[in-house]
Formats: sequence, structure tokens, C-alpha cells
Amino acid sequence: MRPADRPAISWDGSVQAPTDHKGPGPGALEFPDLGATVYPAHVPEGLADELAPLYSSLLSTPRWFRLYTDVVASGAIVLSDPRDILLFRVEGDTVDVLNRFCSAAQRAST
Repeated sequence: MRPADRPAISWDGSVQAPTDHKGPGPGALEFPDLGATVYPAHVPEGLADELAPLYSSLLSTPRWFRLYTDVVASGAIVLSDPRDILLFRVEGDTVDVLNRFCSAAQRAST
């Protein structure tokens, strides 16, 4: 079963199939109940440029990844509320989150 065909399990235990995202690029998956869009095979143009202002950290920039870790992101996860961006690369059966040292935003309590 391809990842796009697999159902998503919500925090409340309900199952919801991801929907293909028709926006920024082909092959993206949208998980509305999680407020997440996953780009498993590419990073949309301009998305990586949001990292430095979003996290205020040199360790989160694509230039850092290329110069000091010698890796390039192969995919991205975008969370909408609050906005967070995770860049990752897949090597074999391992997923490596490149900006794992940056603090994610905290959701406001309601």
C-alpha cells in the first residue's frame, strides 16, 4: 500500500484517509484533522526560506544543512496552527528531521 493510500489515525482514534493536496505541488498529502500537509518527495519552492524568520536560528537554515551537514531535504511537513515547518530527508528506512534542534511553537491554550 502506498503512503497516500494509507488511512490516518486521529488523536481521538477515528480514521481518516489523507487527501491529495491540489495546492503548492503534486504528491502532497493533507491531514485536515491534524492541520498538517506532508510533502514526502519534495520541498515546495520558498518553504525553506521561512525557516530562519520562523525559528530565529542559524541551525534551521538550508544553507547550514548544505554547508555543515552536507545534506539536502527531500521532503517537508507543514503544520498550520501554530505554523511549524519540519524539513526531512529519507535514507533507506530512516527519516532524519534536519531542523530537529529548533523549538516548535506552542499551541495557545483555549
